[in-house]
Amino acid sequence: TLPTTGGVYRVLELGSDWSSSIYLGKTGNLRNRIYHDLLMGNQQTHTLKSKLISAGQFPDAASVKLYLQERCSVQFHSVLDETQRSLFEHFAIALLRPRFND
Repeated sequence: TLPTTGGVYRVLELGSDWSSSIYLGKTGNLRNRIYHDLLMGNQQTHTLKSKLISAGQFPDAASVKLYLQERCSVQFHSVLDETQRSLFEHFAIALLRPRFND
């Protein structure tokens, strides 16, 4: 049910406070990025998976997938214009300060 439009998305743990974000990103296709890359992909398909494994929180991509399925939620906002999408992403990262964004 995810749209194929571009947008900004954030990953957060279920039950966490609105300002507690794990990761925030932008994409030209929300469905591909969130479902195919983040959830179903391997360690190389999404920065968050790689960072969680590198930080020693999870041993492999399968463990990260289980964590995302059972303990996390994703929120997104469609933003069609690429420039606006970049601006919104930078603003949201500055405001929310997700743990695994550089």
